[in-house]
Amino acid sequence: MTDFGGQNIAPKKIEITRFYRRVNKRATTQEDLKDEQMRFVAVKIILVATLLAACSGSNADSGALGDKSEESESGHSHSHEHAAGAAHSLNIPFDSELIDVKHSVQIIKGEVAGGVQRVRAELGEVVAFAVASDAAEILHLHGYDLVATIEPGISAVLVFEASIPGLFEIELENAGLLISKVEIR
Repeated sequence: MTDFGGQNIAPKKIEITRFYRRVNKRATTQEDLKDEQMRFVAVKIILVATLLAACSGSNADSGALGDKSEESESGHSHSHEHAAGAAHSLNIPFDSELIDVKHSVQIIKGEVAGGVQRVRAELGEVVAFAVASDAAEILHLHGYDLVATIEPGISAVLVFEASIPGLFEIELENAGLLISKVEIR
């Protein structure tokens, strides 16, 4: 269960938005292309299985989000390894070894729990970005032009390959609220 300011809300559905690279500069043969396509199929299957387990009442530790460092916009380091049931942890476990960078954000009463964070990824890494909110919203990753719908109690997950270098904002479109920045190097 996810706790939004005293309300217990279990995610009923997870919306997954996928980004597939249209041109694979590393793939030089049909076999390379097929291997790359199979990697994304495997990511999709693992995410669906993981998300189904999360919705079935699993008590998986949602705080284990990976070991990539993140900094708040003030430049201070911030760990996202919170105890299960912490106010801004999500019930969306990421168990896949195919996901390189994992980050979760919770929006409570129009505020980003824990503040705006900068997430770093290297070119070619697969990034999973999960967002839960207590209000309906549209999640948008600028630069990649990925969007997902967030409903109260329904989390959204953006999964994409970091193929464009730069600093990209993730925001809630309707509120115009910056929730994170993704730096691709």
